[in-house]
Amino acid sequence: MSNSNDFIKIADLSFPIERATLAAVMPDPYWCDTYNNGQGKGLGWSLEISSPQTEVDDDFWAPFITIERAGFPARDWRALEGQDYVWNSPVDEATGEANGTLYVFEHADISKAHLHFGRREGLKYHVRLTGLCDVHYDDTYGADVALSVSATVEFSSIVVAGSERDTAETLRARLSEHVNIDDFEQGELLVNEHTYDSGVGMTSCEFTPRL
Repeated sequence: MSNSNDFIKIADLSFPIERATLAAVMPDPYWCDTYNNGQGKGLGWSLEISSPQTEVDDDFWAPFITIERAGFPARDWRALEGQDYVWNSPVDEATGEANGTLYVFEHADISKAHLHFGRREGLKYHVRLTGLCDVHYDDTYGADVALSVSATVEFSSIVVAGSERDTAETLRARLSEHVNIDDFEQGELLVNEHTYDSGVGMTSCEFTPRL
């Protein structure tokens, strides 16, 4: 649960924050090679901030913000403290992916923003974001609407995906190319009940941060 003083503000509307998390995922390289033209093998970070449902003029709003970036932290996840991330267009030219999205009634762009990671306390950071977003609601809350966020974000985990060819050791080795692996506690190797269309099985491991 986030701090009661945190908020998502869209123009003149303010919403409390229900949940704010930072996490990362490493896709299975077998999936990347087989189904994604070899793309997307890196460590992808995701910052998600959500608000509970609130009634606004007989409609119900529950703003949900997602910011996905490949290069949030350096090898040490603690290095996020004091970092700033700025963008001035909806799409990252290097990746072709959206820089940030806001969902109220549909997925819409956060076209411009300044994201700041403040002081860290344990696994939590105080995060501030200011910028412009699209809501597509009416003339007042349409495009390029002022957005302001204050949130207490908690780093949850990194999930490394693999195929049936992987072991706990190979998943650990793959993640160690991106982070200081001793900063994480490795969970057990999980075997997914589903398989790819090719029949190859799926596995994964969750890595939780150590303080």
